[in-house]
Amino acid sequence: MSCLKQKFILNWPENLKNKQALKEIIFSEFSLPQTEQVKAIRNWVNTNSSHNIDGEHDQYAFQIHKVLEKLLHYHTTRNSPPHLSCGPRSYAMKEILKLVGVQSRVIDIFQVLDGVVNPHTLLEVYCNDTDRWILQDPDFNTEYVLTAEESLPLSSKSAFLGNKSRIHYSTNGYQIENKQNCVNTIAHCFDQCVLHRLSYDGNRSIAFIRDNMVLNNMVISGDQEVTFRQFLNQRGQNPHIIVLS
Repeated sequence: MSCLKQKFILNWPENLKNKQALKEIIFSEFSLPQTEQVKAIRNWVNTNSSHNIDGEHDQYAFQIHKVLEKLLHYHTTRNSPPHLSCGPRSYAMKEILKLVGVQSRVIDIFQVLDGVVNPHTLLEVYCNDTDRWILQDPDFNTEYVLTAEESLPLSSKSAFLGNKSRIHYSTNGYQIENKQNCVNTIAHCFDQCVLHRLSYDGNRSIAFIRDNMVLNNMVISGDQEVTFRQFLNQRGQNPHIIVLS
């Protein structure tokens, strides 16, 4: 799950050397069809960082240009992987995809347990070769699919509206990180809401819910008790709310 502090700063300096180095890694090591390239980039972000929310994490995890520099440094030196969580990993993956012209959007899903709201952040990526939006989770190094047998990639809305018992994860041949948390995310985080955090790209965010009543539920966020609507307004910068049925 993500830590609650998620005010990301993208102030990538015009460091063409770092940008070019990232592009070279993508094109030389991941010369694949776009959908497979996306999964390889997800794996690259995951395996070149450590899920660790501590003092070091808080020094740079929300400054994406620093995260990218540290990912690149670890890839090159194998020394001191950056300490990241689900949000920073997702935003880093998004920036790398942007470098190679792949469209994506940051997604938040939520577990509410005993009134405490706990968000999880992942990425939804549009793949031109399949004409699909697919959910990629760089924190667990997985994607979400419709049943293990069918392995049909899911979008955020299809996962939210679908039968939870049929949602599964796929590693796509890579190594999963923290399998139990991934299973718990599937079991508990597609119930309340799916938030498309489009404000990151300069657009208004969109929150998809099943029932307006959920907006009046009281939740604990950090050290505050607020309505779920107030929580969404703060996290998503007053998102447009759409009821799906």
